[in-house]
Amino acid sequence: MTMTTNQGKMDLFELLEIDQDRLPRESRWGANYIARAWVEAGRPTEPKMLAGFLDARLRFCTENGVRYPSVLLKRLKQLQRKEWLPRVTGPDDDE
Repeated sequence: MTMTTNQGKMDLFELLEIDQDRLPRESRWGANYIARAWVEAGRPTEPKMLAGFLDARLRFCTENGVRYPSVLLKRLKQLQRKEWLPRVTGPDDDE
C-alpha cells in the first residue's frame, strides 16, 4: 500500500494511518498545528525521530491549552513501545 501523494510527499496523518475525517471537531485546530509543525520539522519518519517530534508537540499543546486528537497520543505510545511503526514508501514503490 503506497502512502504518498502525487508529489511523493505524504502528510502526517497518512504517515500515522489516521483518518482526518474522523477527528473530533474540537481537536482539529491542534491537529492542523501539529501537521504544519511536522512539515516545518522536515517531515521526520524514522520512528525515534517521529516519536520525539510527537512528544514535543503534544507537550507544547498540553502546556498551552491546545486540544489535540487523543489518537496522536495513542500513536506516540505505540511508537515508544514499538507496537506500531510507520510504513514509509517512496514514489517508485507502487505495485
